[in-house]
Amino acid sequence: MRCFLIAFIFPFVLSMKPDYLEFLEDYDDYLKPKSKVNYTRNNACFGDYMSVVSLPLELYVDHKRCNLKFSKDMWKKEPIVRYNDVVTTDLFAMVMVDPDVPGLKEDEYYLHWLVVNILGCELADGYIERADKIIRYKPIAPARGTGFHKYQFLIYQQSGIIPKCKFSEKQRNRFKLFDWLKSRAPKRFYGPLSGVQFQADFNSPGIESDDPDIPFKCDHMFY
Repeated sequence: MRCFLIAFIFPFVLSMKPDYLEFLEDYDDYLKPKSKVNYTRNNACFGDYMSVVSLPLELYVDHKRCNLKFSKDMWKKEPIVRYNDVVTTDLFAMVMVDPDVPGLKEDEYYLHWLVVNILGCELADGYIERADKIIRYKPIAPARGTGFHKYQFLIYQQSGIIPKCKFSEKQRNRFKLFDWLKSRAPKRFYGPLSGVQFQADFNSPGIESDDPDIPFKCDHMFY
């Protein structure tokens, strides 16, 4: 109920108090730095408090069940994404990418899903229908003969409202995630705060154990 009221009132607060938006965009002092975590192109298993649940089978991916191998058919529907380390009125962004599509450069991804302006209380509940979808969820479809692909989900905290925009289908391929994050405005995104990933290939029959030997090194950080 509390989250519903906040989601209902929030747009009116923005319209009645123009300076509130300016406050949101400049509240670095309010955003107390959380533990800095490292993300690499090969490993999105980091942080905590995050889970992704497939539908309708309700297969869980979280920090304890990260990098599992699934059948691609288990992820045809938009999954539920939750992140619980939130303040109710904070704003968050969620992105899903595939770094393993053939032909991509080191800074490029295939973009499966991008949502911004998610209220903290709704992200904790796994409900993001009122958030702004930059591009809708696209089911995974690893091509035959390309091996296992990693499908990575990342959470960022926003320091303000991200202006609404829509991507075309052509913009999914060769998506430069970190260039896009930097281009929105100075210090708009904090993180990634947490991430999970799973793997699938063209022929994956079902769930397999995760691989503990993923190389790990410092890479992209936006604090």
